[in-house]
Amino acid sequence: MTTIPALQLTEADRDAATELDATEHVPSIALVLESDEDEAEAVTDGSFMLERASTRAPATTQVPDPAALSPRIPSAERLVPDLEMLVLQQDNVRLLRENGDLRQQLEALQADLTASQDALRDLEYRSNDWQDQAEMHGELLREVMRERDHFRKFSLGSLWTRLRGCPPMPSMFPVNDP
Repeated sequence: MTTIPALQLTEADRDAATELDATEHVPSIALVLESDEDEAEAVTDGSFMLERASTRAPATTQVPDPAALSPRIPSAERLVPDLEMLVLQQDNVRLLRENGDLRQQLEALQADLTASQDALRDLEYRSNDWQDQAEMHGELLREVMRERDHFRKFSLGSLWTRLRGCPPMPSMFPVNDP
């Protein structure tokens, strides 16, 4: 791999290059080419680069002036009258005020939403607590109802049924075992 300097411009060419397009002159840069030594000698004169540079298309393109496209953007040829500028400034101030008012309304709505969400969480907590208490009281109520039914059956039965339902009594007299 051999590094070959590009066209070496004379001092007069360098002075003239500042006034001409960049596409008419090859910039002085170093090229890196893969070649043999004999090809390197043929390339040093730079004649192949002149042919290549002349076939290039111009590098600059025409960009339209944005001021020419929009009537609201001032340009050097067409200045915006002071009255139009004042109207634009007043519109800008009005829009900024409206934006500020809307922002305050949005913040108030967000605060209301946050308060509503907090109240909803509190109500859900209370509701869950009441449901737990209702389940607990329901169990106690079912147990009381079972006992009530048992005692109702016992009270409506005969004496013999009542005695049969009583637990056996221990003997009052001790039995003497020899």
